[in-house]
Amino acid sequence: MEQFAAVDMKVRIQNYWDRSANGYDNQFGHGIHSAGEKELWLDLLARYLPAGAGAKILDVGCGTGFLSLLAAEIGLDVTGIDFSEAMRSEGRRKAEAAGLKVNLLKGDAEAPDFPPGTFEAVISRHVMWTLPYPGRALRAWKDLLAPGGRVVVIDGVWTPRDFPGLVRSFVAHLIRRLKNFKRHSAWKKEYMRKKGDLPFFGGAEPETIEAFLEAAGFTDIRRNDMAAILDHERRFGTMEYRIAHAKNRRYLISGRKTA
Repeated sequence: MEQFAAVDMKVRIQNYWDRSANGYDNQFGHGIHSAGEKELWLDLLARYLPAGAGAKILDVGCGTGFLSLLAAEIGLDVTGIDFSEAMRSEGRRKAEAAGLKVNLLKGDAEAPDFPPGTFEAVISRHVMWTLPYPGRALRAWKDLLAPGGRVVVIDGVWTPRDFPGLVRSFVAHLIRRLKNFKRHSAWKKEYMRKKGDLPFFGGAEPETIEAFLEAAGFTDIRRNDMAAILDHERRFGTMEYRIAHAKNRRYLISGRKTA
């Protein structure tokens, strides 16, 4: 029964992102909106991804190719997987326009279908909160890594957990409605059917992700609070973005598969 519930949820998630692909990158914090922002992301990834040209990278939950295209630009051999065909199609369009080669395939983030040891790094961005079984996913990603390979998880705490944060979120929502924006309904209407369906729904504290990486057998766990990127987004984002994410916490956490 548990397995069927997870399958149903993944179908709903796929349908939601198929509908949301058009215009997804236009939202601040989703796409890249300036050369300066792009340089910050390239610098961040260069610290954690393999330095050798042609290293094989798997981008899990690649969406419209945000991380895939950045990794390809620094010379890595990138495969991305995502449930949503519409999101992957947008990623392919962007890659072609930029003259970059990426291989974007349909795939399940919790059970990527590749031989063990295929990749030198597995990366994900804003994916962990969408997974019914995040611990299972991390173990699967570890199996796909060659010895010494790294997992790189970029995620955050998305739902306000204090009164000032709830007020900021409400004000930002009102501004969006005044601007005639459609309400982003993935959180409650599309994902959750009952409490506990998604353990990291609303985001997870970085210490929680670190503990999950340790439980999956990763070592040399490192954290980066992405301060330069968050500062850029807050300075150049829309008014409602600056209000909603004034105290937003995002992070990059990586771990190594021991030889």
